Amino acid sequence: MFCITSTFTSPVHSSRAGGSVYACKLRRKSTRKHVLTQPWPQTLRLCAAGSVGDDSASESGVEPGMPPEKAQVTSPATDPELERLRLAVERAKLEAERARLQAEKARLEAEKAKIEAEKQRLAKEKEKEKAALAAKGTAAVASGIAQPAANTDATAGAQESGTRSPTNDAGGKQPERGSAPLNNTDPALRRAIESGMLDERSMALLSQMGSFVLGGGISDDDLKLLQEKVLTFDTFMANQITRTPIGVVIRGRLRVQNPSEAYQRLEMALANTGLNQRLRLFLMEDPRSPFLTDDELLVDSADESARLRSPPIIVVMPITSEPAGIGIWQYLLASVLGVTALFTTFGYGVGVFGLSPDFAQQIARGNIDVVSETLPVSIGAVAILVAHELGHRIAGAVRGVKQGLSFVIPSLQIGYYGCVTPLKSFPRNRSSLFDVAVAGPVAGLVSSVVALLAGLVLTVQQGSTPLDWFPQIPSALFDASLFIGTLGKAILPQSALSQPTIAVHPLFVVGYTGLLSQALQLLPIGRTDGGRMVQAAFGRRIAGRVSGITLLLQALASVLGNSPLLLFYGLVVIFLQREQELPCLDEVSEPDNARRVTTFVLLLITMLILLPFPSQFGDITGQF
Repeated sequence: MFCITSTFTSPVHSSRAGGSVYACKLRRKSTRKHVLTQPWPQTLRLCAAGSVGDDSASESGVEPGMPPEKAQVTSPATDPELERLRLAVERAKLEAERARLQAEKARLEAEKAKIEAEKQRLAKEKEKEKAALAAKGTAAVASGIAQPAANTDATAGAQESGTRSPTNDAGGKQPERGSAPLNNTDPALRRAIESGMLDERSMALLSQMGSFVLGGGISDDDLKLLQEKVLTFDTFMANQITRTPIGVVIRGRLRVQNPSEAYQRLEMALANTGLNQRLRLFLMEDPRSPFLTDDELLVDSADESARLRSPPIIVVMPITSEPAGIGIWQYLLASVLGVTALFTTFGYGVGVFGLSPDFAQQIARGNIDVVSETLPVSIGAVAILVAHELGHRIAGAVRGVKQGLSFVIPSLQIGYYGCVTPLKSFPRNRSSLFDVAVAGPVAGLVSSVVALLAGLVLTVQQGSTPLDWFPQIPSALFDASLFIGTLGKAILPQSALSQPTIAVHPLFVVGYTGLLSQALQLLPIGRTDGGRMVQAAFGRRIAGRVSGITLLLQALASVLGNSPLLLFYGLVVIFLQREQELPCLDEVSEPDNARRVTTFVLLLITMLILLPFPSQFGDITGQF
């Protein structure tokens, strides 16, 4: 029986997990005791019960025979094999997710490669189009026959910068042919204007730029560098870039209240990047600004008056785009006009002595030596013209404004009307333009007034026995000008003015002629000195309106007042000087109040010189 019991119990005890030696000995001792005292069936039941009890005790962690107070219930131990299986499943899931992400990455890389290939293809096509346009433009400038390429160039620029082309900006409408004056000397641009390829805004901007020669296009790299380094957020925030045949027009928000300070920042940034060697930057008023709403005003300022100021734009042009140079034909034309003006001025001096009895008798006798007596008048008139031009040249040298040749306009009435002197560089600002424009008339007016007063004083000192070389002028001439008549009546005796003619010193005639010439050049029309002054002091829009009103009044005065002087000078201005002056680099900064007051004073003097006394509405120079 013992052997059988050992056979049943030994395998059972050997297979227990975690059974202690003490528990095994206790169970064996208890089993022997019960087997020796119980019959065979009961022994088998005890062995089976012992085996089951030992297994349950092993699973619960309570050892058989352990006192109840020492029994501890613990959680069953985790199987290492199951844990390994669980980790393997998790690892497989992670591998599957990794494979999916790699596939997605591969797909995205393929899409990126496709986009890069398309981008390179478009870039190559764009380079080919630009090369073709450049070749066409070069050939057009060389032959004088250009092909219209404005829309193609603007479309290419819009594709790169993501902005609208000029045609789209204008709502798809093309301007009518001839809707703006052809005021540019570049044949390619003239052909583009004639063919109607420029939109209305480009035409309006072109009307402000004046006559110049295009210097080519602006590269994409320079434009990108300009956007990144020059047009910074704290100075000018660009929101629209448009390519035009004259350059790149940039609209946006001016972040600085003072436009002069803003342009200084832009100019400094342009120099720091080296773009000033290739580009020229203009800060101008937007020609479309009258059509903007309050929400579209582009000046950030707490000041209401500054906020409502015309929104500025930036026009970028190649550095080679500049006013037309001086050619051989210009030297030839200036020489011919100068010689002609000398002859007309000499003839004017001779005509002044036409009312002198002795002079007329000597000429009738064939004594032409008396003609030398007229030279003081002619030389004095030329001296005033030289003083006028010297004033322009000195002011231009001080302000850094280059000027071209002076073309003297001859006149049969007073010898000459004045000079047409084009600018050969862009003034820095409107103050510089004003100083150059006003210097000539001021020098001429001062010289003329000095000569006029000196002639009146010398005439009074001579008394009732004037010299033979004193010209005789009609006394009614003093009523032909409010300014000159007032000075003459204040100095000359009333007895002399009551005579039909009066002998005056030649300096009076010189001063009278100079005042008439200065007054004509101070008329605020186009590119005359007066037109430049008004444009610099009050802006292009006001200057344009004033120019139109002045031309109308001049036409009425020349017809109703029977004044050949105003009539012929009006024709000269219409054909030669009706357009506005070249733009300043900084067109937005306004000059000070002193310059505006000076403009009003000079315009008032002009009116006083040209307007007669109310009792005399006749020919201003008909008596000559």
